[in-house]
Amino acid sequence: MYRTQGPIAITMTEEVHIPVGPSKEAKPDKVFHESFAAIRDDLARLETLAPTYLVSDAQSGKEIIDYLCSQVGKQIRPALFLLSCRLVQYKGQHLFPMAAVGEFVHNASLLHDDIIDDSTLRRNRPTPHTLWGTESAVLVGDLIYSTASELMARTGIMEIVASYAKAIRQMSDGELMQLDQLYDLDTDLITYLKIVNYKTAVLLGTVCKTAGLLAYCSDEQVEALYQYGCCIGMSFQIIDDALDYLSTAEDMGKATRADFKNGKITYPIIILRESCSSEEWKLVKDLNESSKLSDQHQLDLLNLVEKYDLVSKTLEFARGFTEQAKASLLAFPASEERRSLEKIAHELLLRTV
Repeated sequence: MYRTQGPIAITMTEEVHIPVGPSKEAKPDKVFHESFAAIRDDLARLETLAPTYLVSDAQSGKEIIDYLCSQVGKQIRPALFLLSCRLVQYKGQHLFPMAAVGEFVHNASLLHDDIIDDSTLRRNRPTPHTLWGTESAVLVGDLIYSTASELMARTGIMEIVASYAKAIRQMSDGELMQLDQLYDLDTDLITYLKIVNYKTAVLLGTVCKTAGLLAYCSDEQVEALYQYGCCIGMSFQIIDDALDYLSTAEDMGKATRADFKNGKITYPIIILRESCSSEEWKLVKDLNESSKLSDQHQLDLLNLVEKYDLVSKTLEFARGFTEQAKASLLAFPASEERRSLEKIAHELLLRTV
């Protein structure tokens, strides 16, 4: 019987102060690299091994794979997996292949997402479809998904395969739900949270859960790892939605202030509807219906975001999921590995890019 992947509760904490704007003390690369200190050697080894798992006989396939592997991101998914494995004391033969799987699934989804969104920039570099064409990018995304599936199957643990299959299905469904909601200013909080859960959280939950499945942990601990990862994912994406209204493209490595322009109704706009006057909301509606947002239009929207302190409120909302992530780890005894996972959850709130 497969374990269920249950819904995420929404918890808010009171009187939370979260820094808004760039923080000199919390540059993400530094923050995450410090948190990942215990697994730095493992991450370096994975960086060498991961490209060897991806095989293509086509020249364009090789080129795109080399391009994707030539720049490593924040490594949050493999790091969470490796730290979760340390938490449950798993050191088996599937450690590095499965550490790669979460990132493979993520990168494959990004290849497809960038095509859907017509994004030209990712991690401060041109997106593959702008260099090699849409067809090649789509097919390499499929190749990466297939490779990830092969690596899952080699574990011989059907529940790992089933969990990732469900996560990938939900990720696709989340994209479809987001398309359904484009430019819909009536999008409610529950719908938004379901989209975030499907698009981002379920993969992180599955990444962490897999460590528990490999170590044959109890049902309670496997579920705790899943909830930890899901809540990390919820917090991460909600913060990302806030930073879209705050950071620059240079900081983020991709286009910013693009969500509203592209019709994506995220938490800042949902709470703006509850905060602003009827005249101001009419302005938002007019901007939403505009065929092209000018610099002045974007400035008008950013002024409303600033007036009602929406970035700070969004980050505060994300704090609730961070606290849930940390609470889920109480299913495990206190240890240095548990403290590392708790620290990562906390440091997500200090993200500025």
